[in-house]
Amino acid sequence: PKDSTIVYSISLGPDLVALPNIVGINFVESEKRLLEAGFVVGEVSGRKSYRMKSASVKGVAVKNGEMLPRGSIIDMVFP
Repeated sequence: PKDSTIVYSISLGPDLVALPNIVGINFVESEKRLLEAGFVVGEVSGRKSYRMKSASVKGVAVKNGEMLPRGSIIDMVFP
C-alpha cells in the first residue's frame, strides 16, 4: 500500500564452518570437537571405542576440513 514501509535484509548465505579433524580419532574426542565447532552429532554406528572410520552428512561422505553449514548433523561410522 502507498506510504507503507518495506523491511528487508540481505543474507550472506549459510554460516559455513570447517569440519574439525575427527576421522581417525575416538568417539569422545570426535564428539567434543564437533560440538565445539557448532555441529550436531547424528547417528553413530560401530564400536565407539575404536577410531572413527568415516563421517557423513545426509548420507554423503565428508572429509576433515570440509566447509559445512553450522548446525549440520554429522553421522559417524566406527569399525
